[in-house]
Amino acid sequence: MGIDEINLTDPAFWTRPLEERQAAFATLRRERPIAFFDEPLFGDTPVGPGYYALTRYDDVVEVSRNPEVYCSGLGSTSRPQWRPLATTPTTSLHGEVTPPRCPR
Repeated sequence: MGIDEINLTDPAFWTRPLEERQAAFATLRRERPIAFFDEPLFGDTPVGPGYYALTRYDDVVEVSRNPEVYCSGLGSTSRPQWRPLATTPTTSLHGEVTPPRCPR
């Protein structure tokens, strides 16, 4: 799968065999470690500006340790059941609570 064919927003991506998904993430880590994707449609929910997917461990650690620098503001999530949580100013890119509301 080529770098421009990888779409983490597409539900079909997640139905591919595990080996294909692992290879896609290896490609992202190598060629586009901080990749931007359009947000998915969730019924009549307005589509947001998109999101960045971090695929390298060190980048995830950096962002996790510095929420004041990398805070996503109002946040976003790829899980519709987390949408109410994602509208608060202390949520991270994946609906996880960031400091000061979460334990470290």
